[in-house]
Amino acid sequence: MKKTMDRRQFLKKLSIISLPALFSFGSLGMSLESCGGSSSGVGSTNGDMTSDRILFGLGNDPIKIMYTDPAGQQVYNALKPDILCAWLNGGRNTSTNAIYSTIDYFLQWEQNDYLQSWSDKGIDLMIITWENYNGQNPALGGPTYGDYHISSLFLQDIQTLCNMLKGYKGNVYFALATEQSTYTSCRYNNNTCSSNYENVVNQTTEEYFSKLRANILIAFDIIVASLPNAYYGISFGGWLATYQQGRNFIKYFDNVINKSNFIFFQSMLDKTMQENNGFGNPQQIIVNLNFFKQYNKNVGVSHYMPHNQRADVVTSDMNYMASTSYIQTIKALNLKVFCFMYYGLLKNNPYGDLVATQNFRAKLK
Repeated sequence: MKKTMDRRQFLKKLSIISLPALFSFGSLGMSLESCGGSSSGVGSTNGDMTSDRILFGLGNDPIKIMYTDPAGQQVYNALKPDILCAWLNGGRNTSTNAIYSTIDYFLQWEQNDYLQSWSDKGIDLMIITWENYNGQNPALGGPTYGDYHISSLFLQDIQTLCNMLKGYKGNVYFALATEQSTYTSCRYNNNTCSSNYENVVNQTTEEYFSKLRANILIAFDIIVASLPNAYYGISFGGWLATYQQGRNFIKYFDNVINKSNFIFFQSMLDKTMQENNGFGNPQQIIVNLNFFKQYNKNVGVSHYMPHNQRADVVTSDMNYMASTSYIQTIKALNLKVFCFMYYGLLKNNPYGDLVATQNFRAKLK
């Protein structure tokens, strides 16, 4: 969910020189394969979707958005999202050293009849999985070192969610192990955190990523067996597609991508494009879509938001992405879903970010 800004800045500097050709609009084809909301029915297991709309998602806490935060309800009513997005996170109990998860949050959906209400309204749901690999979130206890996503607990949680969602009337999306290339950062050398163990599969890190790859494939099997009409895929860090080592990392998961019916990635750059030599979130999204088109899959932005939560960056990004040429480009490159990570950043419309997001969201229809 969060990474150090130093590493992100390093990667941007590493790759910026080679990027302009990758996000040039002029060289793109316009073959539109597309997506439909819940009104058109859930797609088949090959991931085909049937309209040229891009569905808009809003997170990260559907209960607050819909019920307990009046400002969240205002954001929801302003944006009228197609998808509610929520996070299943792995943590570590600092007393017992045991891995645990936030599955209880989702069980509230069923216990309080939220799920039935959303189902009856045809609201789509996205579940994004992540873990507190380096202990950055104290609310999730200590560092997991990547252990949650290679555990049997992760698979049990996926099965629990699938059981809970059987019969759900809207589309269901699973964006699994988001930003997984970072999970090994503190795993080796006596749990000393180092960028040497991130974003690369090598003799040291392959022991982890081979286990992760295998567990994600099992998770897919669980989803297909329980929810055959669900959409599912792995969720990559958006920075990976911007430089060669990152692209090589993605290719290690080709068998996972090939078995999925969706590819997800995030985009959380902190600066406006004007502050970063013309390369911001809008350009990073195009670079990713250009890279992932080789797989001929539906693609989704699983979580967008400046990591530093700068509302002015949101406004700048949204104003740029609302242009007709940009919308045509992302549709041509098969973007089906765009999810805004944290609704709280839009409360009270700082720097006009809610209005700008409203305008972008309207252009997706």
